[in-house]
Order: sequence, then C-alpha cells, then structure tokens
Amino acid sequence: MRVQVGHIEDIVVKSTCRGKNLGRMIIAELKKIASDAGCYKVILDCDEKNVEFYEKCGYERKAVQMATYF
Repeated sequence: MRVQVGHIEDIVVKSTCRGKNLGRMIIAELKKIASDAGCYKVILDCDEKNVEFYEKCGYERKAVQMATYF
C-alpha cells in the first residue's frame, strides 16, 4: 500500500508584501493541492519564530524533526 504525505518547507513572503495574508493563501493552496493528490497529511518544517503563524494556519506541533547536512 502506497501512502502519500505532503511536505512544506521554506515558504517565505517578501517583507514588503507581508500583512496581506499571502502566506495564509499559499499554505491553504498547498494544503488543497496535497488533499487533491490524495495525501493523508501535510507536514512542515519551520523555525521556532514561525510556529505561531503556522498554528494560525491550523498546524500543531507533533514531533521532533532532526537533520544532518553534508
């Protein structure tokens, strides 16, 4: 059985364009695309300073994400 998961990373709205709900619109459209593609969930990575924004978009903390870079 194949399970699909959406992944959002590095969404940025130019500082001069902020405050116009563009970020929320982008996130909403990405969630719709994932749902239409049959994803059962969408996960995202963000900096601690952006947690509040994503919580307003309906996301919640679920786990610890870790990485190693080369």
